[in-house]
Amino acid sequence: MSATNPPLRTLREHPDLDQLRRQAKELLGAYREHDADAVAEVSHHYRGADPATFALHDAQLVLARTYGFESWPTLKAFVDGATVSRLIAAVRAGDTARVRTILGARPEIVNMDASDNDEHRALHHAVLMRSVDMVRALMERGANPRIGIYPHRIPTTALAIATERGYEEIVTVIREVEEKRTGVPAAGPPADRSPEPLPRELHDALFRGDAQAAIAFLESSTEFRDKPERLRQSGTGGITILHVASARLMVDLVAWLLDHGADVHARNWSGLRPIDMMGRWPAVDAHAGVEEVASLLLRHGAEPSAFWAVATNDLAWLRARHEEVTLKNPTVGGGGLVTYAVQLDRGEALTLLLDFGFDPNDRPGPGMPAGKLPLEECASSRRFALADILLQRGATLTPTIAVALGKGDWLRARHAEGALNHPKEGDGLLTVAVKHDRGDMLQLLLDLGFDVDERRRTVGREGIEESCGNPLDRAAERGNIAIAELLLAHGADPNAGAVTTAYNRHDRAMLDLLLKYDGHVNANTAAYHRDVALAQQRIREEDAGHLPTGAVPPGRTVAEELLAGECGEPEMIRMALDRIDWAPDDARWYETLKGPLAFWSHIPWIVKPDWQRGRDGYLVSFRLILARCHANVKGSFGRTILHDVMAMGFHDGVSGWVTEEEALAFAVTLLDAGARTDVRDDLLKSTPLGWACRWGRTPIVREMLRRGIDAVEPDAEPWATPQAWAETMRNDAVLAALRECKQRPS
Repeated sequence: MSATNPPLRTLREHPDLDQLRRQAKELLGAYREHDADAVAEVSHHYRGADPATFALHDAQLVLARTYGFESWPTLKAFVDGATVSRLIAAVRAGDTARVRTILGARPEIVNMDASDNDEHRALHHAVLMRSVDMVRALMERGANPRIGIYPHRIPTTALAIATERGYEEIVTVIREVEEKRTGVPAAGPPADRSPEPLPRELHDALFRGDAQAAIAFLESSTEFRDKPERLRQSGTGGITILHVASARLMVDLVAWLLDHGADVHARNWSGLRPIDMMGRWPAVDAHAGVEEVASLLLRHGAEPSAFWAVATNDLAWLRARHEEVTLKNPTVGGGGLVTYAVQLDRGEALTLLLDFGFDPNDRPGPGMPAGKLPLEECASSRRFALADILLQRGATLTPTIAVALGKGDWLRARHAEGALNHPKEGDGLLTVAVKHDRGDMLQLLLDLGFDVDERRRTVGREGIEESCGNPLDRAAERGNIAIAELLLAHGADPNAGAVTTAYNRHDRAMLDLLLKYDGHVNANTAAYHRDVALAQQRIREEDAGHLPTGAVPPGRTVAEELLAGECGEPEMIRMALDRIDWAPDDARWYETLKGPLAFWSHIPWIVKPDWQRGRDGYLVSFRLILARCHANVKGSFGRTILHDVMAMGFHDGVSGWVTEEEALAFAVTLLDAGARTDVRDDLLKSTPLGWACRWGRTPIVREMLRRGIDAVEPDAEPWATPQAWAETMRNDAVLAALRECKQRPS
């Protein structure tokens, strides 16, 4: 089946299998009678069909594909009830047999969330029911216990819920199944807090590959001079400064670190030591400094490893280990030895490993997480000669990799067979072409009829879902004018993200091109970038009745889009509030109040070097919004804004961009406005004080206790009291505050 503008049908809301069988029979008859529409459907979805032998089962396959399903059995399973909602219903009913039947028909739904606004998976419900048998049934069918629920995914994974609530029997089952999958001991739930970050000056020096600047900082920093153990501490992923210096091949910095006590044996979370990291993120190229770094590490006690041998091109060492039958392929998140040989452009080592019988696809062992394929690495590093070696040795060429490598003839052949499709997951083929600057492959795909916006049909949780990619947005991200113009000339939508990306990059040339094709910066983008002048312009256009295309989504107003933005510019908030007439208890106020809590322009993965954004505007904006609404409006899962204040500056394991003083100011503002402190949310079953204890908000805890708020909470679940959360999370300062409160005279 090809992905190029196929004839499609729309499944009705409550499909009937008998009717679908009749449709298949009708399609069969029409095709045999050479009906033009039937011939077009069959030709597109079943290349090479022979009218003389075309049978009912063939018609059923074509029909399933026109509805967006891969096969008739998949369509039948869906109609019979293999959906996420029915899976969750079976879990909650304790019907293990029904769960097995549903997942037998559609195993991919085991990790699908309940809905767009509810990220509970089936496993969450099994854990909340404390059903050991159901948890085991789901885990054995691929359930992931480490997926959480927005907006606080770390404490709401199935594993975290079971661990923090003391469901030891559930934790045991999860860990047992995980260990069977991977062959290694299962880790506990991840932490909410980020490891202590490197100072910005040191981080920037490492990023630039400037060894002398890094050394100068380390020698002048009292933090490192007075605490030399900091050199041995690890950050995100268990990475130490020595890991980074080795990966960047910063010879002088490696020497300095080793002379000052850095740990040559430290392992990151993937088990890699500094000697295994050499050249993975080179500052210059993959060879410059490898020998020098290797020599330094070995002199300070590092042990030779297979990664070391590949990096230094020590073929004799590899042959010796192979003859001893001790040469293993330590496949990690970034791939194994074959991928590493490509990364470091070691053609001889690559050829030798393949001669030894290593898998050219570098597939991990059973249950191990997949790494990056060697051919993908060849494409991203443009090492086409190494790609040819791998292909000659049997590496699997997929449409994605073929596009990246520029294998046009192969792509044409697959298209002629009706087998050229977008991958089920990840970027579409046009986006891949843009990402790899393959204008030739992009033109080929467009010539073959691929949709310029990569509109696709996929089988989702409850039925067929429409989705699209955004090759034009990727072109704007890369600043590639020629490719952007090619996409626009074929009808790409400039307002589906590309304008915002170009605006964010201050790319005037790209913006001018997008404007030429009716692209416009929307009001929400103006809000996120605190562009007051542009916001005022959009309001004037709205008042005059001629908002440009893409300025606001259908059914929305400029004011609503401004309130949904970054919320750090009080002038913009005032401007928007003047145009809002919601009642004080309108549910929409919840998300509006929540906006300033994000400190969006200061989130670590969003901050840009050219931004100099003030912080005081968030609290001012929050107070302006709060003056218009009730302090106790609720969000999803029964949360109030006071709950959310307790988790400000925490997101998916990253933390630290909101200070304790800032969070306290928001909490005091809400408490003074009458925010309730006795409301329990539906996820953690806890009050705002419980949340404060869980997230270690000591100043807020002290303020709430000073106001006389109950810290005992006898009606709470045993694991959901403030005391229990402080103990579970080992928040010593919070525990001290709770003890002091108990000791005060009543």
